[in-house]
Amino acid sequence: MMVEKYGLKARLEHYTCVVDLLGRSGCLDEAEAMIRSMPVREDAIIWKTLLSACKLHKNEEMAKRVAEEVLRIDPQDSASYVLLAGIHASANRWQNVSEVRRAMKDKMVKKEPGISWVEVKNQVHQFHMGDDSHPKSVEINRYMEELTSEMKMRGYVPDISSVLHDMDNEEKEYNLTHHSEKIAIAFALMSVPKGEPIRVMKNLRVCGDCHVAIKYISEIKNREIIVRDSSRFHHFKHGRLQVRYTMIKFLLWLFG
Repeated sequence: MMVEKYGLKARLEHYTCVVDLLGRSGCLDEAEAMIRSMPVREDAIIWKTLLSACKLHKNEEMAKRVAEEVLRIDPQDSASYVLLAGIHASANRWQNVSEVRRAMKDKMVKKEPGISWVEVKNQVHQFHMGDDSHPKSVEINRYMEELTSEMKMRGYVPDISSVLHDMDNEEKEYNLTHHSEKIAIAFALMSVPKGEPIRVMKNLRVCGDCHVAIKYISEIKNREIIVRDSSRFHHFKHGRLQVRYTMIKFLLWLFG
């Protein structure tokens, strides 16, 4: 329809958007079929988009196949190793997780540490996972503990399956609570005046647990929270994800 009606030739970016939509809706086979049949050459990003969907829907078999495609194009892509390890971890296949880590070590692939930034009063604050270097780290940790308790009262359940280490559940919850974006948001809530939006930048993808947690935080604190990660914007307002449904429908219509 794009070519016939508008004279527009679909580019790789268009196909990536549709693969993302199909993947999020659980149509993984259709998404893979589109990648393998599209007339443009695929890149690592479109395969990683499908790999993320495999993690979302816990499709371990397809994830292995898709990860191979990503690493064929970009052998040093640490994010794909991490995603694949996460899928194995969610299935409690710790031997497979160890094999992925061993492969990373053998190929000298290093996992990039998660870092988040937030600007408060014209000063940029940087946070790492489990970061205690900030002058207000004690207050931030206490605030985050109280906030997590309130989130649980509202129905939040930590997604411990996303933790890539074989440890007890309490340690996994602690690990999740101290992801860099959560620490940054907690600090911003303590520092930014009420009513003002909170904007956080992160160098890696926001994990599924943090995505859900931010939704609860937005609702509890009645705050607009925007997190820009390595792939997309996560925009929450009044506890709701602000999705541009019109754009989604338009893309599907163009490819219809």
